[in-house]
Amino acid sequence: VECLFLDDCHMNMVETVAELRYTPLRTVLASETYGQTDWPYGWMIEGLQQHPNWTAGQFATNVNERLWTYYTASNDVPKIALCTTDMTQVPALVTNAAWFVEGALDTNVPLAVAQNRARTVMSAITNALPVRRLGSDWDGIAFGLAVYFPLKNGTDIPQSFDEYTARRTLFSMDGEWRSLLEAYYDPMSHPPCHPQVFAARAAVTNYLDYGGDEHIDLYDYCRQFADAPP
Repeated sequence: VECLFLDDCHMNMVETVAELRYTPLRTVLASETYGQTDWPYGWMIEGLQQHPNWTAGQFATNVNERLWTYYTASNDVPKIALCTTDMTQVPALVTNAAWFVEGALDTNVPLAVAQNRARTVMSAITNALPVRRLGSDWDGIAFGLAVYFPLKNGTDIPQSFDEYTARRTLFSMDGEWRSLLEAYYDPMSHPPCHPQVFAARAAVTNYLDYGGDEHIDLYDYCRQFADAPP
């Protein structure tokens, strides 16, 4: 299997692709269609039927564009996101995310260095998402790859901070995201970190308004950190 298409919300996340990075998958296409009709599966594969020698990337790109055409025909796509991930780029993305978090949480690392690491993550995300189609609601606030910023309390909620562990997602450890969340939610029990960790979170927009902070855009968080003043 070289292509994985996910017709479900909340799947175009760094946690999802980080889990899949050791599989044979070459591309993962995920969507946020927010109540729109299901994918037109028959039409989606017409391109491959006409071009059976396509690579996985060519097939996924064609499907991504066909879906965008399908949904834009309804003129009701401001919340839609359709993104294709190049899985060969995901290991570097995870490594750079951990490198950024380590710098953000260590004031011995100069702020300028930590901010450059944030920009490296932004570049890694750009490389990992060769095809992106986002509705107008995301203009200026999202690039297309979400990350959990789970709730602080609520052990019965799967997205809660207490449940954000390696048992549920490898990115919590491999990307050091659990460490960032610990510093954010309990700064008094953590060595001093750069205050831009908090400023960036305050500046980003939640993906969905569930009354909590479950999803944010990883690129936008890094951008806010990189651009935050000293």
